[in-house]
Amino acid sequence: MSDAVEWATMKASQGIISGEINQHWLFCIPIQVGPATEHARNLRHWFALIILLQAAEIVGQLVLNMALLTALWMAVTALIGLYAWYQDMNITYICLWGIVSVGLGVMAIISDLIPVITGVLTFDIFGLLVMISVPLVYFLAGAFAWHLYNDYREDHGKKAAQFDPFKQYAAKYDPKVPGDMDRALDEAAGRLFDSHSPGAFGAKGYGFGYGAASEPELFGRARREGICC
Repeated sequence: MSDAVEWATMKASQGIISGEINQHWLFCIPIQVGPATEHARNLRHWFALIILLQAAEIVGQLVLNMALLTALWMAVTALIGLYAWYQDMNITYICLWGIVSVGLGVMAIISDLIPVITGVLTFDIFGLLVMISVPLVYFLAGAFAWHLYNDYREDHGKKAAQFDPFKQYAAKYDPKVPGDMDRALDEAAGRLFDSHSPGAFGAKGYGFGYGAASEPELFGRARREGICC
């Protein structure tokens, strides 16, 4: 019997529903069916904090640095993260969020920080700190997504990577995001993605496809009540 079959048999014996033991992967990205892992749900405070940091970066880049393009890319990234939040910590969208975050973080270093370091561009100390915060927030999102990806691999019978810099912080710290902020993310995500909300991206049948929040048997914010927070 293969390791995958043994693992699936063990999960089934524990009463895990079939959606939680799927083995669907798009190259290295898991295609989630069913709810998130227990560990992922326990890290919702971290996820909320990072999304809020990205939202703060949007405002900071517009107001303090006049960097419209930087703010625009950060907004796109935050929206992907918010959609993953709306889909109950869906690992597929979290992986997409992490990949985009790391890619944009590298681009921010190449396009902004390297010219400053080499003297091509000049900034005051405050402007430099605001600029440095962009890749830091991006890489924090990437590290968090990588950690949840490794957790999903372990939960689905695959070997996790040894490199996981976020793991030590996830185990020791809880950012304790205020409940009001948690609910604010729920409301914002509902307004943007709920197909029944006027002006939502998913309105009039134009949903996001696989695992959309309109599938009540799998997802939905109400299904998280009592799980955490």
